[in-house]
Amino acid sequence: MDGMPDEGPDDFDAVIYGAGPVGAAVAIGLKQHGYRVCVREKRTEHQVVIDAGKSINLSLSTRGVALLTEIGVYDRLTPTLIPMVARRFSDGSTERYREPLLSINRNLLTIKLIEAAQAAGVDFEYATGYAAGDVDAATGNVRLGAGRQCKPRVIVGCDGV
Repeated sequence: MDGMPDEGPDDFDAVIYGAGPVGAAVAIGLKQHGYRVCVREKRTEHQVVIDAGKSINLSLSTRGVALLTEIGVYDRLTPTLIPMVARRFSDGSTERYREPLLSINRNLLTIKLIEAAQAAGVDFEYATGYAAGDVDAATGNVRLGAGRQCKPRVIVGCDGV
């Protein structure tokens, strides 16, 4: 992976593997701290928007709300949140939650986070993901799509990497 340019469009400070809720949120946070960020996702853009994960709904705690607020996405989600105060078990008993929780559709959360990341200037490479040999541990170089490469300061694996 020699011959990498010192500056240019492929000179990313961070490469993130996985465009799910965690990868997209990390990308936004890094971008807000001045990093040039590339997210590599194994699914196509269409698959991410249509099928953003196995679970249908996620529960947001106060920590999740704080994170989404900090990265500027929470206000876009509030119309879709459903308050959860307790859960019911198969035997008919219930348990009240210790803190207020909010239910959110996982696909919607993922889409809104990706939209916010793209609006902030994060680059996304779909249908790429992680492949063996993409990261050269000896040099710190990372292989990108179309024969490109970079030497990021941060590499994050949010996709089973």
